[in-house]
Amino acid sequence: MDRRRFLIAGVSAAAAATSAATPAHAAVQWPLFEWEQPGGFFFPGEAVLQPPPLAVYDDCVAFADAGYRQRLPQPDVDSLQAYALQVLNDPANTRRDPDKPVRDRPVDQVRVRQPGGGYRTVHLDGWLNGDPDSAYPAALHSLNDRVQNLRHRITAAGERWQPDAVLLAAARMDYEPDSVHPWPRPVPIPPGRLYGELRLRGADASTLRRAMPMATEHVWPMYRAADGTILAATWRYLLPHE
Repeated sequence: MDRRRFLIAGVSAAAAATSAATPAHAAVQWPLFEWEQPGGFFFPGEAVLQPPPLAVYDDCVAFADAGYRQRLPQPDVDSLQAYALQVLNDPANTRRDPDKPVRDRPVDQVRVRQPGGGYRTVHLDGWLNGDPDSAYPAALHSLNDRVQNLRHRITAAGERWQPDAVLLAAARMDYEPDSVHPWPRPVPIPPGRLYGELRLRGADASTLRRAMPMATEHVWPMYRAADGTILAATWRYLLPHE
């Protein structure tokens, strides 16, 4: 399989806007707390391969990597919410060291619901899955430690999350790969000149799950559409609010 990155970063803005869009369906259940990577300057599809590491809802059900779920004890949820508010409500805790350059990667977003409603939301430029440049204060690292501990706990002891609701992403290639499969019918091809996403639910999602494997690495499987177009594609499960 050709190992080249499949699109230039110049189309990343379109990818970020697409993946950040919220579907118009009823009864959206928004998380009480969520850490995610919704956008920024990144290669198209990166948000599909890097789902939110943690999302916790009002009913205490928490999701890790959009692939595992577990009901947490109420005190654990209350403690996470309280500590997240304590950290995020102090601007000094989320201020990046201006002397350390930001690399071209997704912007992390952390949000937590305030007691009176509404959210406290912060954007973390160049967090890079753990702030390897040590550009952020210790308090934010402490919050991340809590998030990662819960994430690992859920992936180790939780149940698999496999709803009939998926996010399908496809990028159009400009070269002939070493290995290519026919695009599975009747799975729809996401629209877009270079990159596109589709949210599929119910029978459409079930069909996709049977017909197309989920990518397990950054180089996605390659497919040839009926018109000869080469596409790299993969998918992930959607969280309840997506």
